[in-house]
Formats: sequence, structure tokens, C-alpha cells
Amino acid sequence: MLTTSYSSFDPLLKINGVSIKFIGDDDPPIFKYLGRYLQYDLKDDIITNQVEEKVRKWLQIIEDTPLEGKMKAWIVNMHVCAKLAWLLMVQNFYSKDVQIWSDYIHVKFRKWIGLSKCAEPSILYRSNEHFGLNFKNLVQ
Repeated sequence: MLTTSYSSFDPLLKINGVSIKFIGDDDPPIFKYLGRYLQYDLKDDIITNQVEEKVRKWLQIIEDTPLEGKMKAWIVNMHVCAKLAWLLMVQNFYSKDVQIWSDYIHVKFRKWIGLSKCAEPSILYRSNEHFGLNFKNLVQ
């Protein structure tokens, strides 16, 4: 077991008299490396909050369009879920956070498709061969 702890510090490096930017001075203090976001303190709370804000913003933008519900559901299924799929592949999010984002999307799918409350929710995610709509499920 390691007895040391991690901390970031500014080494005050300069090139030709110009200071190199320190990650702790960024707002928010995160950077991207090979598609993966890294936080200055090696935690994920800022990144998780940013992803949740993005999901809410994307869903609100789509909600505010004058498109009909089926078109909105298609946009979320094909575009928003694809963007989130990449983040879910490269980041290590807690399953409870992913479930929360999936619930946001699920509520919108039900609303836009016109699925009643008593309808089986798996209809949205089952394949067409099994009488479903074949929407992407973030949790899976």
C-alpha cells in the first residue's frame, strides 16, 4: 500500500521567458488526454457534473425544437447517445451517475413516443425482432 499522497503543483516552467500554463489554473481544472478527461486532483466530480449538465442541455435543446416527438427521440437515440457512448467508454463513471443520465433520457423517450405509464419500459430498448423500438440503453 502506498504511503504517499498525490498533489498537483506548478513547477513554474518557462520557455523563452513565457510561463507554461499550469493545469490547476484552468477553469475548470481539467484537461483531455487521448480522449479522456483528467481532473487536476485525479477525482471525477467536476467531469461528472459537466457531463450531467451537457446531457440536460442537449435534452433541453431538443425539447425546445418544434419537431414532433418521434423525430426528437430519433435525434437523442442517434446523436446524444452516441456522444455519451464515447464518454462512457473512456471515462470511469459510477453506475449510479450513468443510471441518472439514462433516466433523464428514458423519461424523454416515453414522453416523445407517447408511451403510457403502464406500458412495459423495455419496449423502448428491445430489438425490432422482439417487438421493440431498438433505442440505445446507456446503462448497457
